[in-house]
Amino acid sequence: MDKKTELTLEIWRETISVQKHFNELEIKIRGLAITVLGALLGAVGFSLKEDLNFKLWDQEIRIAVFLLAVALIVWVAFYLMDRLWYHRLLYGAVRHGIKVENALKSKLPEIDLSTTIGEWSPIKIFSCKIHSTNKIDIFYGLVAASIVAFIFAIY
Repeated sequence: MDKKTELTLEIWRETISVQKHFNELEIKIRGLAITVLGALLGAVGFSLKEDLNFKLWDQEIRIAVFLLAVALIVWVAFYLMDRLWYHRLLYGAVRHGIKVENALKSKLPEIDLSTTIGEWSPIKIFSCKIHSTNKIDIFYGLVAASIVAFIFAIY
């Protein structure tokens, strides 16, 4: 193997490592988001059970509604961090990986992890191809819609 191929292979290894790093960060963010949401929903349940309220400008408001609003804000903050920050970094690392794999294709055709993941990541539902960015939107969007529905249901 020539020196340029060896260096390109090392670049590819490092790129895969960066991809793994950003992927792990996204999984941790989602896990933390679910944990925080679970804690807030537990507090909502307790406040409903105890029928806890507070007054705001002569208006009686359930604490559960306030907690759900906080949960929605926190959930949206996690979404923004995940989707608009770390997912874009992961996407950039994958795109770079594909570029490096294309450079290695003639010498090492079996080096195509980024390309293969890109091909297998989307799922098809009916005639719609759903990519990773859409999956994130669906994940966070369904939970956010559920929180909003719950707010209206108990308000």
